[in-house]
Amino acid sequence: MRMRGILLILFLGLIACTEQPSERKTERKGVSLEQIKQDLLGKKVEYALPGFGNPVRTWNFTSPSEFVGINIDGRLDREDYLERTISMTLQDAKTRERYHCKMQIGYDRYDGKWVLGKYDILEFTVLE
Repeated sequence: MRMRGILLILFLGLIACTEQPSERKTERKGVSLEQIKQDLLGKKVEYALPGFGNPVRTWNFTSPSEFVGINIDGRLDREDYLERTISMTLQDAKTRERYHCKMQIGYDRYDGKWVLGKYDILEFTVLE
């Protein structure tokens, strides 16, 4: 009888252990930093550097090598929509100048896949 109790406790513990990773996996589903970089390639955004009278410029995401660093600063997760606030360090391939870029991006779920729909510049500054 005591052996059954021990086996039952071990069995329940085993079930609990096997359920937790799958729950964690579900919580972490979404978009990775690599997917974000790939999804931004081919996109262009307009920005103006801080200061009065600076012209509007365009940044074209043309190469993965432009992304020197990328972090997720904020997130909003819903069943069919994800929003991320990201900070990036970008490097111009021609001039080698580095920039700080903060963006808000949004993903919609279509046929079980996350598709980039929104990408807005929040900040864009030259790093010195």
